[in-house]
Amino acid sequence: MRLLQKGRKSKAMESDRIYLSRRAVEEQEASDRASNPKAKELHAEMAERYRDAAHSKTLPKTREARPERPLVPDDFRILD
Repeated sequence: MRLLQKGRKSKAMESDRIYLSRRAVEEQEASDRASNPKAKELHAEMAERYRDAAHSKTLPKTREARPERPLVPDDFRILD
């Protein structure tokens, strides 16, 4: 039973890493396409954070558990 649970955790972590890696690529592409300098900067920062999270030994905690560096910057907003 423990091996099955351990295997499930491992698969879930791998799935999360794939998701985080994909999001890093998407954010980098958005940064490359952005014409607004602030949008470019924020997308590049998000890409870096997703890359860091994807390559860390442990997956990131929720925002409340990691207030020192949340995944989304405080000044992040959707530009019209």
